[in-house]
Parts: sequence; C-alpha cells; structure tokens
Amino acid sequence: MNRYQRIAQALVGLLIVFLAACTPMAGAALPSEVTSTPPPATSELPPAAVLAAQAWLAGRLGAAVVDVAIGPYSREEWRDSCLGLGRPEEACLQAITPGWKAAFTVAGHDYAVRTDEIGAYVRLEEPLTDLPAAIVAAQVWLASRLGVNVEDVVIGAVAQEEWRDSCLGLGRPEESCLQTMTPGWRAMFTVAGQPYAVRTDEAGTNVRLEEAKTTSELAGTAWDLVSFGAAGAGTPVRPAGAITLQFDLDGRAGGSAGCNQYGGAYQASGGALSFGGLASTRMACAEAGRMEQEQRYLEALQAATGYVLAGDRLTLIGAGEALHFVRHGAPEIQVQAQVPGIIDFHADGSQGVLTAPDRVAAGQTFEITISTFGGGCEEVGEAVVVRTLDGAVIFVYDTTTAVGPEVACTAELKRLAHTANLRFDEPGAMRIEIWGRRVGPETGPVGAPVVLALTVVVE
Repeated sequence: MNRYQRIAQALVGLLIVFLAACTPMAGAALPSEVTSTPPPATSELPPAAVLAAQAWLAGRLGAAVVDVAIGPYSREEWRDSCLGLGRPEEACLQAITPGWKAAFTVAGHDYAVRTDEIGAYVRLEEPLTDLPAAIVAAQVWLASRLGVNVEDVVIGAVAQEEWRDSCLGLGRPEESCLQTMTPGWRAMFTVAGQPYAVRTDEAGTNVRLEEAKTTSELAGTAWDLVSFGAAGAGTPVRPAGAITLQFDLDGRAGGSAGCNQYGGAYQASGGALSFGGLASTRMACAEAGRMEQEQRYLEALQAATGYVLAGDRLTLIGAGEALHFVRHGAPEIQVQAQVPGIIDFHADGSQGVLTAPDRVAAGQTFEITISTFGGGCEEVGEAVVVRTLDGAVIFVYDTTTAVGPEVACTAELKRLAHTANLRFDEPGAMRIEIWGRRVGPETGPVGAPVVLALTVVVE
C-alpha cells in the first residue's frame, strides 16, 4: 500500500469512527469462552476500531499515521472492560467486551493492540510474561526516572549482551568498576516519541541509561537560583538555596522548585536553551509565599529561550523574567540591589553633600563630588549625568544588600563619595541638580525623593 492509499484509508476511517460512535450497539448474549472471529472476506477497508487504533499508536509512538502499517486483525470478545489487560491496581468490570485485536508495524517493530468495538478504548499488549525480568525491571526503572506511567514506556528491540565491566561499560570517572565480563541486556524504549537505550545486568538489579553525547557547556552542571528579574535589582530567592537546577548529561534537567521536585528534557547550544515536558510533584507547602515563588520560577523556566554563562554565574533569559543562578558549591554571592543614594539624612541634613567650584571657564572640565549616606549594608554606586539646556542633572545611586527584612546590617553611618565630571562650552549660569533620597522621621526607613541644586557660573 503506498503513502496516498494510507492517507485515504485514514481519512475514510475517521468518517467511519464518527458514524459508528453515533450508532446504537445491539445487545448480544455473553458466551462462556472468549472467541475470535476473522473479518468478513468482503471488507475493503479495516474496521473503524482498527483505524482508530492505528491513529492512537501513531500518537503514542510520535509517528505519522501513514507510517503505521496495518497487519492482520480479528474480531475479539475480551473477558473484561479492561480488554484483558488490566493492571493490578485497576478495577475492571467483569463482563464480556466485544472488540478487535490488530497487529501493526512501525519502523520494523511489531505491535499488538486491543480495542473495544468502536475503538474508543485502546490498549497496547505488553508481552511482559515473555520478556526477561531484567527488561521489565528496566522498563519500570525508566518510567520512574522520567516520571511517567509504566504503560507509557513502550518496549522495542531487546538483545542479550556481555558488558566489559560491572558498570555495564557506563562507569563514571569517579566510579570503581570491577573489570570482569558482565552478562546482561540492552533494550530500546520509546516514551512520547523519544527513544531511550538502557543497559542492565542479567537480573536487572543494575540498570543504566546510555547517555546521549552532548557538547553543551551546561551538561553536568548544577546551579542555585539567586534572584528573579533585572540583574542587581531583582527579587531574591527566599530562603537562599531553596531553588536548584541541574543539567544532566543525558539531556534531562531538574531540581527543587522550592517546595516540589521537577524535571524535564532540555536542549542547549550556542546560547540557545529550551525545556520540554517539565513536570513536578504536587506537594503543598504551608510557608507563606513559598508556592507563589515556586510557580513564578517554573513559569519563567518554561519560557526560557537562551542563557548567558559567565564563570560561576548563569542567567536564563526568554519570554518570562530573567533567572539568575550561581554555580552550586561556589563561594556565596551576596544579592545586591541598586537604590537612589541618600543625599539628605535626618541626622546631618544635606550638609557637606556637594562640593563644586562656583566659577569655571568655558570649555573647562571640572569635577563635582557628591557624598551620600550609608550603613553597614551600603556601598558606593554610580553617578549618572544627563545634560540639559541650562545645566545638568546628576542621578546618584548606591548598592545595598538589605534586600529583605531578614538581612541584618550594622548600625554604622558612613559617607560614600561619588564624582562626576562636567564641561560647559557656553558662558552663563548653569543649574546643576542632584537627585537622590531623603531619609528622616517623616519619610520612614525607605525615604523619599529629594533634589539638591547648585549654580556654577561659566565664564
């Protein structure tokens, strides 16, 4: 059957599924034994249920419908509502269920699928009883690692192997592996269209994933989130170290979101970064603000499209807000915020804040010194000069580590010196404004905006 015939077959099948779903089912006597009846010889197209199973298997394997070749199929009567494939924890209605069994082939692999009569309920036969215990153990292990249901891990090719050491040939540099031939298995699995190669020992007690080779500079690194938002002025993570991110060598990433564990696939190359299928546990945290912080992080992580790596610092950027990390285990980096400098302090007023000449020559560069007030958490920042038609405006900033109520600062009072260089080419009286903060009894601890002004005569 060529590609176009398969497409036509799938389209006709969808119409048949629709018509079948709207047709009342006739009652039937329940036989004492399950029987199998071959399809009528006059059928030109597979039944609607078989076509529905074809589409279902394509979606499960991440393949195109036309690439799922239909093999033999037969009408069946299953012993229960789970089509005879119920799991131990499942409650299945013990009633004969009419349906179909169909064989399919995808990329050289054979699959057996069961359905109910109209194809609304579809299950894949997993021949676990015919598989070595090691392969079943590997399937369960991979499902746990990826955070999916066991039935979503589709078993593919299986082969016996002899590994060169007790680490199945996948030992890490720091690992001590016994250098002896180790019998075992290699199995291919598919989860949501993504292939995975797994190695085991003979009993399945030692299971390892063949890690995809990656050239990403992020692979094998671990990070702690420091803050959200703009660098130097973002929202710090509370408590410090609560949110972590680890990039594994096999293309998986995950960590702690502050309350729950999360994980998913990632791709990183040349500054581009994307995460796929992020999932997390669903534990609730009673601490105020913890769940909101976690949701904020996961949304920003999912929206990331790029990264900037500089030594022990990593910044993720994208459609959401920026995420700033420090390498796990690196020396602690204090979170700092940039704030307007205090140029009017209630203890000393603005006395001695500005030093500037009264007169300067046209075309002469001169210096203005601005002294701001700070405590144990403040350090000198920058002075930004903006020229105006009749002078200049200088915005004065300092940095502080007092970014939260839990940060303790010493009560010392100190002066922080800023300098700004100016030059005016035309003569006249030039007004210079200094913008900063006033802190006093009437302003509260944060303070309020204030402007100091002086005039310099240009001759």
